[in-house]
Amino acid sequence: MKLLFPLLVLILFSCEEKNSPNPTPPIKQEGCMCKKTKCNLVPRTISWAKDSSYITMEYHGPEFIDNKNGDYFDVAHRLSTVFVHTIDPFLKRNYLKGSNFYRSVDLKNMEVTFKGNPEFKYGSQKNITYRISAPILFFKEKKYSAKTSIEHKGSWVRDISKMSDDSLNAWKKRIRENYLLEKTLLDEKLIEYNGFKELWVQWHDKAYQ
Repeated sequence: MKLLFPLLVLILFSCEEKNSPNPTPPIKQEGCMCKKTKCNLVPRTISWAKDSSYITMEYHGPEFIDNKNGDYFDVAHRLSTVFVHTIDPFLKRNYLKGSNFYRSVDLKNMEVTFKGNPEFKYGSQKNITYRISAPILFFKEKKYSAKTSIEHKGSWVRDISKMSDDSLNAWKKRIRENYLLEKTLLDEKLIEYNGFKELWVQWHDKAYQ
C-alpha cells in the first residue's frame, strides 16, 4: 500500500515493553527494556504516517535470544506486545480529546508478514523479519465505531493448547464480561502463518462513555 503522506520513522531499541512507546505521532524514542538483570538491545522500527493514519512496525533479528541461563527470550514475538503498548494508549488518549479525535485500528486491513522462513520453534536463533502494519481510522463521533482498547493472544512456538478454540473463546468471554457494554461489538482478526497463530481483538471499553 502506497502512503499518500510522508512517514515519520523512529528506531526503538528494546527487549521488553517496560517503557512502551506512546506517540501522537512519535518523533523519536529509544531505550533499553530489560528482563530481570539482563538487558539486550534489540532494533525495532516504528513508522507513522504524518497524520497518524497508518502505522508500521518491523523487527529484524533472531526469533529468540539466548539468555545464557537455560532459557530463551522470545524477542521477535515481543513486537506484537510493543504494537499493543503503542496503539492502546494512543486510542485512549485520542478518545479523551473528544470530537474529531476518535480512532480505531482498521483490523480488516491489518497486515502481518514474515520474511526469512521463521521456524516458530522455541530457542530458534534464525534471523527473520516480522512486520505489523495497519491503517488508523478517524471518526468525528463516538458511537461504537471509535475504539479505546486493543489486545492480542498468540504463540510463536505452535502452542496448540494456548491457541485452541476453547482457550480463545474463554479469553474473548473474559474481555466481554469485564470490559464491554452488552451491545458493544468485539472486533477480531485471526493471523495464521505456517503454524504461527495469533488473534487480535479491539473494542470500546465500557469505562469510556
